[in-house]
Amino acid sequence: MKFPRRTSFLISLILSTFVGVLLASQATRAEGESPGSFHFTQFSISPQARVQEPSQGGFELRDSFIGFDWRRDQSPNSLSGQFSFGTGDLITPAIWYLAKPLQLEMVTAALQLKTSYMDIKAGLIPISNGYEGSVAESELLLPETDTRSRRWFTRRDYGVELKTSRSPYLAKVAIHNGESGPNSDQKLWMTGLWSYLNSSGIGLLATAEVGSTDVRSTGTSTAANLDQGFDFDPTQNAKIRHGSLSIYRAWRRNFMLAEMGRGEILQFDQKHPFGWGHVDLSAHLGGDLNLLLRYEQTQSDLNKAATVIKSSDLGFSVSSKDGLSAVTLWGKHHETNPQKSSDEALLILRLHSNLF
Repeated sequence: MKFPRRTSFLISLILSTFVGVLLASQATRAEGESPGSFHFTQFSISPQARVQEPSQGGFELRDSFIGFDWRRDQSPNSLSGQFSFGTGDLITPAIWYLAKPLQLEMVTAALQLKTSYMDIKAGLIPISNGYEGSVAESELLLPETDTRSRRWFTRRDYGVELKTSRSPYLAKVAIHNGESGPNSDQKLWMTGLWSYLNSSGIGLLATAEVGSTDVRSTGTSTAANLDQGFDFDPTQNAKIRHGSLSIYRAWRRNFMLAEMGRGEILQFDQKHPFGWGHVDLSAHLGGDLNLLLRYEQTQSDLNKAATVIKSSDLGFSVSSKDGLSAVTLWGKHHETNPQKSSDEALLILRLHSNLF
């Protein structure tokens, strides 16, 4: 994605201002003044056991991290640093790029400047694609969707984010590499989020992303493999864009969500559309028990019925009253076209702590 000269100048101006404020805050620090405070902020541990047809399974550690925070001071216009270490699934690239080995990595490393008008964050930052990308992993009540587990979207990346909010509205935009790592193809992506959330827990969320790729970064992509099915040639340049719309409500210990999205791959002057959608329900049955339901449908090529995958999921979750720990038993039934089906079961243990 190549930006016009004015846009590139604006990006440079934002980054220059951000760095300038950082240097000025250090230069004006009085002798003997505290250099700020360092805090442990949160952790999340989520071991999982998976059984899948035919005769497959094993143990995994996913969506797990430990985070820290440095704050210059507690003033409204404050400078802070955020960084965390976690499992590799939190930073694996989108499907257009080669997946990295899953190992312990730094998954957040960002400086954040709060001002009266907006918050500016730069470094290794979360990317807000869909509802799952708009909240912290530890806040998700249901296991990840198929689109997320199959890497359809960027989760974290190197870039800069601008965010502004005025209750009940929030908007943010991120300019980032797209590759969840070094920018080997020298192209940039842009991701935006707009949301509304009222006092009754009813929310409306829209996200959109656009970017470009070329063979320097996509030559080993698996997006066109049979298990993914995208009409995508990794040996050629491409422009990729997609957007999603979500409506949800959270009340007491219940949650409902409906989300749908559509995207396009542009190659050889042709458009190759793909789409997805899911409906989630977490219903409190009493005590610490919740019933979990999801119906999800994905189609990596809207021109080919054979790429439709339907998933019907059922689970139960036992969680503490504060929601910081949970045990989830989750079953998935997949159906593909032509008619083939498979089942898998997950046992997920989760413990996390949000101190700030």
